[in-house]
Amino acid sequence: EQLVKEVNATVENITASNATNATKLIEHPPSIYCAYSALLLMAVVPIFIGSKRSVLALLRQKDSGEKIETITSNDAAMFPVYGSCVLFGLFLVIKIFSKEYINMLLKFYFSFFGVLAIAHTLNPMLRNLLPANFRNAKYHFTLIEKEVPPESGDSEKSEEGPKPIEHFKFDFERKILLVSVLVLL
Repeated sequence: EQLVKEVNATVENITASNATNATKLIEHPPSIYCAYSALLLMAVVPIFIGSKRSVLALLRQKDSGEKIETITSNDAAMFPVYGSCVLFGLFLVIKIFSKEYINMLLKFYFSFFGVLAIAHTLNPMLRNLLPANFRNAKYHFTLIEKEVPPESGDSEKSEEGPKPIEHFKFDFERKILLVSVLVLL
């Protein structure tokens, strides 16, 4: 009888502690609701906007008579093969290179494309703020290979002239955006 009373008391204690723990788990601070709402919005809104723009682009293609891009069954069948190759390649990269090099590469990658994304996002806003003469200014930047003068004994002179290595074209808006975003980093 004493043993039964002790077991019943223990069961009641466990049940009472579980009930208080359950109420503690259910109670959430208001900040968690804000975080969940933000996550939900960040997940749903881009999908909605992308779907809407996709449908509008499809309607424009139909109206203009362009060929509509579709995925063939062969393309769909190759997706798992491509995915497997990519995953195997990532596995090899992680096994071969150290963690520091991979982190450095990822930081550079996300920084570079983050700067480009911010610059392209802010470009329409900056276009409205700049006067028209700034909007139409175009710039060209050309890197050329310097011609080495011939030695004193050589009488041959190169008639080719300087050789361009790289040629960049950009406008004033992109220059301002790129500089400002790089400063913010």
